[in-house]
Amino acid sequence: MSVINEEEIFTRVHKYKIFRSEGNLFIDVYEVILGKPAYKFMAVPNLLIQEADKKYFGVGDSKILALKDCLKKIKDVSIGDIVPTEGVERPQTSPQIFSESKQGSKLSLT
Repeated sequence: MSVINEEEIFTRVHKYKIFRSEGNLFIDVYEVILGKPAYKFMAVPNLLIQEADKKYFGVGDSKILALKDCLKKIKDVSIGDIVPTEGVERPQTSPQIFSESKQGSKLSLT
């Protein structure tokens, strides 16, 4: 018997912050504790109350791989482009994102 519903995903959140000349960007890495996602880790750039577009999310089978995937996607992209804040309402991270196909980059540790 599971302690969560079948379609739910229960995660631990690891918080990171990247300091840029234009401002600070947070990255939350979700580590799946319970549930059946496509990946165990997902890194989500955000401005605390506003998440980035899904195309900037990093995924991987480890925390470092998800972070590297995310950092690769946001490198050289302005914070305003990563997390648009003017008149845009974005949904919060949903379990469906974890369950989507494995589209994230597989990165080496070197």
